[in-house]
Amino acid sequence: MSAKSKKRFDKNRQQIDFSPGDLVYLRKPNRKVGLSEKLLPQYSGPWEIVMKTAPNNYQITNHSRKKMDIINVEH
Repeated sequence: MSAKSKKRFDKNRQQIDFSPGDLVYLRKPNRKVGLSEKLLPQYSGPWEIVMKTAPNNYQITNHSRKKMDIINVEH
């Protein structure tokens, strides 16, 4: 990768940090046979941030299902 490409990529990159208690939506594209993908819901939530487990990993919970999950956030 050239230095010019890296500089151009980094110019539009933003560091996003979430705090425990923040509500977020999780992008989960649905794929179902016979249905148009663009008409199906692409986000689920709201999910609540429970804790930060690593620099890009967060533990989240969905109160309606009492489910906990760890996700990777790609900025």
